[in-house]
Amino acid sequence: MISRFVTLLILLTASTVFAQTNNANQTQGNVATEAEVAQYFSKYVYELKKSYKVFHWFNGAGRNAVWSSRLSASNPSGYDHLVNLSRRYYNAFCSQKNPSANPSDCDLSDLQYGRDGYYGPGLYASLDPVATAAFGGGSGWVLMQIQLPKGYRVADLTKDQDVSIPPEVLNFFSQEGCKSTVKSWYRLFSAGMENVNGYNRVDEKCNLMIRRLLKDRLKVDGFFYRYGTSNFQGCNQSSTIIPQSAETAAIGGYQGPFGVRALIVANTDKITASDVRVFNSQTSDAKADRTFIMSAFENIRSGYGSFFNWKDIIPQDRDPQINKWLQENIIGCSNDVPYGPAGGAQ
Repeated sequence: MISRFVTLLILLTASTVFAQTNNANQTQGNVATEAEVAQYFSKYVYELKKSYKVFHWFNGAGRNAVWSSRLSASNPSGYDHLVNLSRRYYNAFCSQKNPSANPSDCDLSDLQYGRDGYYGPGLYASLDPVATAAFGGGSGWVLMQIQLPKGYRVADLTKDQDVSIPPEVLNFFSQEGCKSTVKSWYRLFSAGMENVNGYNRVDEKCNLMIRRLLKDRLKVDGFFYRYGTSNFQGCNQSSTIIPQSAETAAIGGYQGPFGVRALIVANTDKITASDVRVFNSQTSDAKADRTFIMSAFENIRSGYGSFFNWKDIIPQDRDPQINKWLQENIIGCSNDVPYGPAGGAQ
């Protein structure tokens, strides 16, 4: 009797193991199409609900002479600088070993310099004018103010970096030469950095597929990553979680505080020259913009304000509406969710 029971138990166990193995093999065998992969990730792409400002500091000393001249805020070099830096992000995914495999919009000449940054080349922008002032580097400072338009398509790696990828999507990446290197939504955005710096963890077929997925199908214009921001007196104190609402539910919940982010601008097609302002110590136009920027430094009582003190803006000029300006223009200041669901993949 015991022998029959043991035999029966062994048979049942073997049957169960076979069924589980068979199901696992079937799951592992399913491979999503590229269109299905794009559709899966489209729920992690958002659109800005209104226009916001972001800021980029750099030191222009010893570079193009325009940065050391009497720089007008509307100088076209500002827009050119934005375009040239930002387009390097997607160019970093292009093949350097086999250029003939690249699509026509790849430009490897962009990758001769400017490879710094955790995500590779691109334009790194802070959410407020104070947080990254140190990158101005003293007397040669240049500050760029960029007006992002409503509808700008963004990914938020701070919120969605731990997204788990279904087996059929992982199988697609493996099929495209990504092997075991792409296991998360977050990893897609850093693959270009590994390519341009020669880490060779991802082959050219995989990189070009990721580029096609992010740039052409999902049309990601930029993405947020975790970085520090300024704690303005005129902004609401950041909460750890934004209260749940129909809006936050529509984007799959929310992880705050939102202000703890910076943005990489990867596409400028929706940004025009009139959306860009550049300032140096000699800038004398765009006084309203400059007054708000100086008022922002004073709002947070930042010591960095002393090295770009425009002499034509006296203390009496400081704008009393700085709190309103901050809440209207600085992402995270109002402690709201600045984006909503975007349209589907192409």
